[in-house]
Amino acid sequence: MVDLCGLMFIAIFGGIALTMWLKYYTDRCRDEDCIKLLYGSGIILVGFVLGIGLLYIFYTVDLALFGVGLLGLIILVFTLLGLNIMSKDPILEKAEVRRAIGLSLVAVFFGLLAVSDKIKIETNTLLGNILSNYWWIIMTIIGFYFGGRSAEKIVTIILEKWVEAKKEEKDKLT
Repeated sequence: MVDLCGLMFIAIFGGIALTMWLKYYTDRCRDEDCIKLLYGSGIILVGFVLGIGLLYIFYTVDLALFGVGLLGLIILVFTLLGLNIMSKDPILEKAEVRRAIGLSLVAVFFGLLAVSDKIKIETNTLLGNILSNYWWIIMTIIGFYFGGRSAEKIVTIILEKWVEAKKEEKDKLT
C-alpha cells in the first residue's frame, strides 16, 4: 500500500547524510554544548526529512490527509527530542514544548497547502470546518505564542524594576 522502497531510500539516505554530518562536525567540536547542538539539530532535521518523505509517499497513494497528520506528529516528536537534547535540563521546559507545537502546526499548515489538490472533504463536516478555518487557527496560535512570550518578558522587566526600587527604598531608610 505504501511505497516502502521510497521510505527505505529516505531512511537510508537520511541516516547516511546525518552520520556524515555528525562525524564531520564532531571532529571539529570538542565543547559539550556544541555537541548537544549538533545532535539536537540533527534529530530535528531527520524529523523534518522523515515527515516530508512520508507526506510525499502518502500523497502518491491518495492518503494525503493522513500524511499531513503524520507529518505534524513526527515533527512534534522529533522537535521535542532535539530541543530536549540541546537544552541543559533533561526535563522538558514549557518553552521547548511551545516551540515544538508551533513548528508542528506551521508544518501541518504548509503540508496542507502542498497536498490541497488531493484533499476532498465536504465543507459541512467538522473536519471540513477545521480545514477551512485552519488559517485562523494558525494565526491565533502564533499570536498567543508571541503574545505570551512578550507578556513574560514584560512581567520580568516590571518585577526587576520593582525589586530594584524596593532595594533603593531600603537603602535610603538605613
